[in-house]
Amino acid sequence: MLGEALSLASALSWSVAVVLFRRVFAGEAPVSPFALNLFKNVVAILLMTATLLVLGESVNTARTAEDWIRLIASGVLGIAISDLLFFHALRRLGAGRLTVVECAYAPSVALFGMLMLGEVPTAGDALGAGLVAAGMLVMATGRPSPGGRGAAGEPEASPIAGALFGLGAMLTVAAAIIVAKPAFESGGLVEVALIRLVSGAVALMLFTLPSRTRRAELAVLRPSPAWRAMIPAAVLGSWLSMLLWVGGFKYTDAATAAVLNQTTTVFTLLLARVMLGEPLTGRRISAVLLGFSGALCVLLTRAGA
Repeated sequence: MLGEALSLASALSWSVAVVLFRRVFAGEAPVSPFALNLFKNVVAILLMTATLLVLGESVNTARTAEDWIRLIASGVLGIAISDLLFFHALRRLGAGRLTVVECAYAPSVALFGMLMLGEVPTAGDALGAGLVAAGMLVMATGRPSPGGRGAAGEPEASPIAGALFGLGAMLTVAAAIIVAKPAFESGGLVEVALIRLVSGAVALMLFTLPSRTRRAELAVLRPSPAWRAMIPAAVLGSWLSMLLWVGGFKYTDAATAAVLNQTTTVFTLLLARVMLGEPLTGRRISAVLLGFSGALCVLLTRAGA
């Protein structure tokens, strides 16, 4: 039962982090998605480095050049680009509606497994993708609630742009996982996670430093009231949930862990209602049920393959 408990804890930890990240955008002094991505990466790098030292592990410098390229590319795709798109989606959709888009992760992995690894898609993959697409369509075609407010108090935006950002985030993180998959065997999971985090943070810095305007984003690294939500969100979302996720896959079978990880959809929907006051409408529940069913369909199909 340890693996199952860790997988559920990972899902809950990530859900709480998503709600806290959303609070950052809705705060009195909201930060940009770019600045928030940079901040949480710096916090995660510090914590992951400390974890590596506590475990007595080190970075495997003897891995092949191909594995280095794969891990670095995975970090740029999955940390710098995907997380940036994710925060843009979260800012526009809110935590509750974003849960529908997150269900596109499993079909996205199946898609890139087919394109990049030659895996054969199944009828379950197609059905799951269709259910997720239906859930996203139900969510994206809904009208903003009367008087609804978005981040920082601006009028609530149309969900279509947010859904597109979120879909881009799921596609790029899935591609990042598939790219890095052959390199996972050349090191420990904490070490691999650290390399990906550093690669993503460096990519963000290289984009930031040449521009005086973008360098203003570095102000997020100075203490501010927003840190009250940003620090726990970064700790829960970029460090603790990852370690719990690894533990879940270590102590139970991959299929069980993957299905339990998907419960983040339910946790986030409920926490968004309780902690953020986001509406729990019939349309939103229907969209989540469609997306959740689709994600489970893909996961269970691949578990039985």
